[in-house]
Amino acid sequence: MFLLDDNWPLKENVPEIQQLALKQETCKSSKDSNLITRYEPYIKDIKHEKSKLLRIGCLEGRSIRMWHEYFPNAEIFGVDIAGTNVGINSDRVQIYQGRQDDKEFIDKYLPGNFDIIIDDGSVDSLVKIVTFQILFPKVNRGGMYVIEHLQHAYLQPNSIVDFIKDRIDDLNFYGKALRANRKQLVSIPLTYYEMHTKAIHLYPCIAFFFKKDKNE
Repeated sequence: MFLLDDNWPLKENVPEIQQLALKQETCKSSKDSNLITRYEPYIKDIKHEKSKLLRIGCLEGRSIRMWHEYFPNAEIFGVDIAGTNVGINSDRVQIYQGRQDDKEFIDKYLPGNFDIIIDDGSVDSLVKIVTFQILFPKVNRGGMYVIEHLQHAYLQPNSIVDFIKDRIDDLNFYGKALRANRKQLVSIPLTYYEMHTKAIHLYPCIAFFFKKDKNE
């Protein structure tokens, strides 16, 4: 765990994204959940790429400002049910007010695809599940979809964690088919998740879904 003082020079040997999380006082920093450490291995090599990031749940904009500073060439999009004031004025940032599980709203204001989608919005499992069903198809090939704060799911029936367990079965669809006594696997049409999910990485409170790239 890294803790920085209130002065803001970059520190040696501390990953930049961890420092930015502290600078913006996000709930992902080492002073809080420290979830940002889980991101660093997956984003360090794409930092300077021209990419599109969508964040669900903006609050006061701390994470939006963090991602804007970390990805200097990325377009940053945000959705929040409460409002659009995130404390930043940039032509690379667009924030929309609406429900994350409203497909009509998503299709109207976010018609394109994204390289990174982060769901840090509602903790309601049904909302998270519907959001994933709407937005995972909008992840570009080779991109990733992140679901944060999974700990809240354990107080809910039919939770997002149960949904993720089913997606793990999708990764192992041949085994799933055998368990169902399907004899002719070749003739069975694959679901969208079976066809497009490359990997799922799980950590305490957070899940990373990776989309297959064009050559897989």
